[in-house]
Amino acid sequence: MRKNLLVLSILLGFTLLSSYFTFSKYINSNINPVRDISNKDVNKVSFESLTKLGTKSSLNVIEVEILVKDINLDELTITSENSIDDVTINFQPDEDLSNIKIGDKIKIRAIKKSMNYSPLIVKLDNAIIVK
Repeated sequence: MRKNLLVLSILLGFTLLSSYFTFSKYINSNINPVRDISNKDVNKVSFESLTKLGTKSSLNVIEVEILVKDINLDELTITSENSIDDVTINFQPDEDLSNIKIGDKIKIRAIKKSMNYSPLIVKLDNAIIVK
């Protein structure tokens, strides 16, 4: 009985410990993943290929040059020339969007979120402007 209790306690401890590390890694990856990720893990894509880029994991960082279509306080809706696809970008809170105007071309780095309901609608999250 004591041996079973000891084994169960060790298994429970191991499970809790592994859950803690998995959860803390998830939290850390959502804080500032776009700035911290290495260049070899960034997918450099064109705007036209954004809808064709499949998300392999929850952390699929892309770098793309965009043409600004509309500006909101914390959101930037963009499109490219000769394209009907819209992309919504949620920037990190410390990004300064005050000097961006409609019609500007900017290069951004962001996480591509998978969209289940339509391949023509893409959402980018935690974006930063690449200087």
